[in-house]
Amino acid sequence: MLFRAKHLALCSSFSLLVACNGGGGGGGLSINSNIISGVAATGAPIPSGKVEIRGKGSADPVETTTSSDGSYSANISSLEEPYLVRVVAPSGEKYISVATQSALAEGKKINITPISNLILANVLGKSNVDEVFEGFDTISDDFSEEKLELEKGELLDKFIQAGLLGDNGVAGSNIDLLNGTLVAGSSDGLDGLLDILDIEGDSDGFEIKLKGQDVPFVVDKIDGTDDGDIDLTQVNVTSALAQISVIEAIRIRMNALAASYSSFAGCAETPVDDGSHCDIDTIYSTIAPYFHSEFQQEGSSSVWGWICEDDASSKETCTEIEFSPVQLKDITLVKFNDVTQEALISFNIYFNNKLKSSEEILLKKEGDVFKVLGNKKSFRYWIQSSSEHLTESKLVNGQVQLVNKYQVNLNFGLDDRSDYSFNGTEVFTLTALSGNPIFPGVSSNSATMSLYVVKYPHREFVDGQISCDEKFALSVTDKPYQSWDNGTTTALSYSEACPGTPTNVCDCPGINFDFESTRLVLSEEQVSNMSKFERISMTKLGVTDEFVIKKPLVINQFNAAQYIPQIGVSAQAFCQNTSNPGLQFNLTSPIGDLSFASIYYGLHNGSYGSWTPASDELDFHSDESEDVNQTTFSPNFESDLSGLVIDHRSFYVQADDDLERTFVRRINCSTVP
Repeated sequence: MLFRAKHLALCSSFSLLVACNGGGGGGGLSINSNIISGVAATGAPIPSGKVEIRGKGSADPVETTTSSDGSYSANISSLEEPYLVRVVAPSGEKYISVATQSALAEGKKINITPISNLILANVLGKSNVDEVFEGFDTISDDFSEEKLELEKGELLDKFIQAGLLGDNGVAGSNIDLLNGTLVAGSSDGLDGLLDILDIEGDSDGFEIKLKGQDVPFVVDKIDGTDDGDIDLTQVNVTSALAQISVIEAIRIRMNALAASYSSFAGCAETPVDDGSHCDIDTIYSTIAPYFHSEFQQEGSSSVWGWICEDDASSKETCTEIEFSPVQLKDITLVKFNDVTQEALISFNIYFNNKLKSSEEILLKKEGDVFKVLGNKKSFRYWIQSSSEHLTESKLVNGQVQLVNKYQVNLNFGLDDRSDYSFNGTEVFTLTALSGNPIFPGVSSNSATMSLYVVKYPHREFVDGQISCDEKFALSVTDKPYQSWDNGTTTALSYSEACPGTPTNVCDCPGINFDFESTRLVLSEEQVSNMSKFERISMTKLGVTDEFVIKKPLVINQFNAAQYIPQIGVSAQAFCQNTSNPGLQFNLTSPIGDLSFASIYYGLHNGSYGSWTPASDELDFHSDESEDVNQTTFSPNFESDLSGLVIDHRSFYVQADDDLERTFVRRINCSTVP
């Protein structure tokens, strides 16, 4: 950001600078300059956030946790000023702010927001939150209160020039962007500004957009070079003000839906038709008005599928219901289209005041109110990101070595239901609507990629026999088949894998399906290119679905133990067993709850012609109310494995946290040591 003299002309001294930017709290005998307090928020509060305060010098950081409204308070008497404050949200997002003794003596609040993050990045010339926090003892020499006030003033000027602040803006022009009053979730003052802004940064600087816009109105460079002019064509103040009204109306509407939903928490799982409060017709007539007439979820337009279990499409097919007392909190606007009146929102779901999940959902105005539009998917599929620690065996000079890989995947899944017909030749186009290059391209990163519907042989070993039926999957390549020839594999297209192109892929002997084709490995650069909520469209033959991918967490050897589930056995011990190990696996998850585990063995009796599979799995999704972060897994195989040699073996265990992030531990061993 380039310093300008304009703001200095308005405020020529430090005391005037404070007045120019608005008060952040008054003086008074009750002020304790050893206490730092404020609010952590992004528009909605950041509840249960970890707050860490580091001072200049080597003293250990002071830690505390934000309350449900995002507020925090801590005693920093053990630290030397200036004080750097970092909040780590449960979602993994991180923001920083700063305080000084003079600010605390004046009773100023030290708010931690995307705006404070941007201001401090300009003061210090660095945008990486962790780098700034860990190296603050050295970097703090570059900090001064004068630079801080200059950066606050310059950013304030930008928002005033854009018309977002002032008499006709979302807040007054004397707002304090760093230390003013902040009531998260109120849409007043600073919170209203946070409600409408989308701030994304990288090593070069920040782009500031209005939510729903793909083009920034400010490109804020942090190296001291000129930011250039504000692009007023990307600023519609009327639209911004409308978004404030939209999020307020949606908060009221969604909270009313949650209250109606919770009112049926005491009803039995089996639907009744007795005229009572729990009568299935009463439930439907209470819940259905919250859903738009264009509602579509996973290819279905029936609200019964949302109310009932087992994809019910009518009262007659509704065999099970289950309602819980829920609260919807931290509702924020991700995108709003003022032409179609469609809004994409993000919110957290609490059961009995405990955070259980984070969701995104589309709403659309019908009449005077917003109603749930669903995910608008034309059929049932999912694209889920996961952070993974993978160990694979590798043959080096005749010796087996284990290679650890840390990767972020996009996993593609498809539910091949009878009400949607595939032929295995469909090609979809995925597009990041932001234009961010988050996919691998032919020669560089790209905002688009192709996704293929492919056939695969679904084989099962039942009663000593292998059965096969044809299924469909989403693949990142049109060559997901492997032809087994003397132990070597080659990826083939369907026509190459099945000469003569038989109707059923099960009629293609000697081929296997590479399930690695159903996942896309993203580089760290591609992940860094992603926005917090990356909107993706999937298009084929004029039909376009839109959904959201959350920015995943990059795993490496240093942080894997903090997030990745463990199996209680080393990868080496697992891979070196060449007969039925009879091992007991102690599954644990350091974050979130275990959701799925599976083990697979490929065995033979010394002759590869007698190859046979064996597998077992655990699935914890059957009871969503159950929190499982540790358990014992003792594989139970249907047949006697004694005397057989384990050739191929794999282990997979998955854990999901409350914000729908997935963490995976995977071990693949394909060569006997």
